[in-house]
Amino acid sequence: MLIVEYIIKGFLEALDLIHHPYILDIACRSLKVSGSATILSLFFSVPISILIGLYEFKGKMIIKNLINTFAGIPTVIWGLILYLMYVPNGGILGKFDLLYNVKGIILGQALLITPLISSIIIDAIEKTEKIFRKLCYTLGANEFQTIKTILKESLPWILLSGIIGFNRAISELGIALTIGGNVYVPGASDFNTRVLTTAIQMHTVRAEFSTAIALGIILLTIILIVNFITNYIKKSIET
Repeated sequence: MLIVEYIIKGFLEALDLIHHPYILDIACRSLKVSGSATILSLFFSVPISILIGLYEFKGKMIIKNLINTFAGIPTVIWGLILYLMYVPNGGILGKFDLLYNVKGIILGQALLITPLISSIIIDAIEKTEKIFRKLCYTLGANEFQTIKTILKESLPWILLSGIIGFNRAISELGIALTIGGNVYVPGASDFNTRVLTTAIQMHTVRAEFSTAIALGIILLTIILIVNFITNYIKKSIET
């Protein structure tokens, strides 16, 4: 019973902390980092995925299997790989000062969600292509018009892939903790790397449950909103 009372007390205290500048600062940084990572990922994954989805070529199945494999790699493994790449002395990206930097987290999360986004887009375009290519040719459309139609019909799935990718990015811990280092210096926003997931982990370990719960409420709210939008788009596509 004491445990339940302790949790309820922590939850009530958390509600008062949600509007605290410290909490809001971390939440805004999480949205900025994961949003930037999603945009960066879409910039690279969309054109490549469109080409893979539209055309048949030797080795296509191998590429798709590799993409699906990378989509399932745990974030802690991504964190380890990126850390070795970012290390100033010896890392292939060491000269860019990405370790313990928000830019390093953005790039890491972009790499994390790119296989996931690509997999969704490729599958969507392949299914749409099977339905519309012959139909467009039958109606007298040329190759350009056919591709334009396929992409137009696939656009909701491309948007959906970005939303799912964002959800994956903002909820991950391995890259944000390993690459960002959970740095927080009051008044020095340019150097801070603490995001929602790393802050929740830290405050939980410290037994500062009220703060951890407040951060958790914000993260769950973001995820619920994203999931609601995702389900709405899926429903619109199906109907």
